Amino acid sequence: MIYRKKFLFVFIILGFLAQDLSGLSANILSERTYRKLEKIQKSIERRNFEDAEKKLLALVKKTKNDYAKAIAFQTFAALYLEQDKLSAAASYWQQCLDLNVFDVALANSIRYNLALLYLSMNQTEKTLGILLPWINSSPKTVPAKAYMLLASVYAQTDSYIDAIRLACVALQKVKKAPVSWYYFLSGLYVRSEQWQNAIDTLLLIIEREPNKANNYLQLAGLYQRIEDFQNAISVLEIADKKEFLTTEQEALRLIRLYLAEGMPYKATKKLQTYMQKGIVEQNEANQRLLAVAWRNSAEIDKSASAYIRLAEISQSQVHLYTAAQLLESVDNCKRAVEILQFDINTLPLSKQGDALLLAGRCNVKIGQNTEAMRYFELAQKYKSVQESAVEWIKFVAALKKNY
Repeated sequence: MIYRKKFLFVFIILGFLAQDLSGLSANILSERTYRKLEKIQKSIERRNFEDAEKKLLALVKKTKNDYAKAIAFQTFAALYLEQDKLSAAASYWQQCLDLNVFDVALANSIRYNLALLYLSMNQTEKTLGILLPWINSSPKTVPAKAYMLLASVYAQTDSYIDAIRLACVALQKVKKAPVSWYYFLSGLYVRSEQWQNAIDTLLLIIEREPNKANNYLQLAGLYQRIEDFQNAISVLEIADKKEFLTTEQEALRLIRLYLAEGMPYKATKKLQTYMQKGIVEQNEANQRLLAVAWRNSAEIDKSASAYIRLAEISQSQVHLYTAAQLLESVDNCKRAVEILQFDINTLPLSKQGDALLLAGRCNVKIGQNTEAMRYFELAQKYKSVQESAVEWIKFVAALKKNY
């Protein structure tokens, strides 16, 4: 937690010195002391720190009024905070509390700010030394923010269970807590791997802040953690409608969930949309994803077209071979033959024989027997397909003989 020097200084000055010190009773603080404190305040405002310190020392030395001393100690704290002398400021705040002259509300404010100051100085033990006795002795009068401060101390030492307990107490003590407290609690649940509690807390946050994109992305991630993929998809779909999925990583997250959950058609339509918008790049990996998604959607012609485009992007003829295989599976052999006009020797050796057989079969199916025979004769040179090639050669020869 970050300590805000300016906030503390304003708190002290406004609480004790502003408004002509009208909040202080004359029978506790003399008019003469009022005037001295006003002059000291002006010295601090003019950043005449040496003069302010000198006058405060004189005031403390002469006064026998504990209330006046307490206010002087508060002013000392303000003076040293303005100079970034945090240890000295903390010392005077502690002296102020030790006098025990302020009412509960005011003393609690000082105590809280002293704990916050110690925490800003990485003095955890001193922070605990303020907060623990205070909370243990007066749990009902301790403000909710003090519980949250103690929770943050425990969180820094990885004591997440204690931190969660204190944060929950803090939330129960107020009617409407700052939303930042819920973010803090959600983070504690995540660190302690209490995924469902983290989800429930994040849902409360989204109710308060429905237009923050990152909340939806985190919520989807939590649902994925507990393997509730349908809810993860639902959350990302809401984010998509709100146009919160603005990066390729975010968009592909939804697309991959569609594919994993057996919704390939949704995946393809969404992927095409994101490509058109420029959110998802039309690169080799994403084009392959599109081709696979169309194939899983049983949209074979579209999948083949995607593989042809993939061949152009990657400059790899292997994808043309895959496209031709797909087209043969739906009896679109004419188009398959057109695709297979490339040099099959550019394919990996393990695929060349199969590609020649494929070209031969497709030519047979469209009545191009002479061309089919040429492919089969080339294919029989490959051991892996030699037997099949010979059978096809016999088959084509028989066809020619019959006609």
